[in-house]
Amino acid sequence: MPLARDETIAVRGLGPLIRDLSKVSKTATRALRRELRLLAEPVKVDIALNEAEHARGRSSVQGVKVIVRQRGINVEQTRRKSTNVTLRRPNFGPLQQTEDFNPGLAANREFIADQAEAFIHKFLNDTIEGSLF
Repeated sequence: MPLARDETIAVRGLGPLIRDLSKVSKTATRALRRELRLLAEPVKVDIALNEAEHARGRSSVQGVKVIVRQRGINVEQTRRKSTNVTLRRPNFGPLQQTEDFNPGLAANREFIADQAEAFIHKFLNDTIEGSLF
């Protein structure tokens, strides 16, 4: 079974960029985080569609969120395990990873790479011209 870290798109220098921008300008940091969140949105939608296809339940589909952190962007399941032990599935985490999350990322890998590159060029041009500050 592939691990989550095997199914990622790495962006070198993202953490230092977010950290340095936060020292310079809050507006630029907000713009960066907003764009990063938009990059991951298609993955979130595909994951939600995959979960709905597999009849995982509405709360599971609603729990998929895009989270931007200092270290990068994550698409995560924010719903926690049920407190009722009889409702828990012992293999739900790995099952959800292999059947929903990995295909969602694989379907959007090229799109994300293209959009990230376009965003970097736009962001650098806007930053040099001063429109983000």
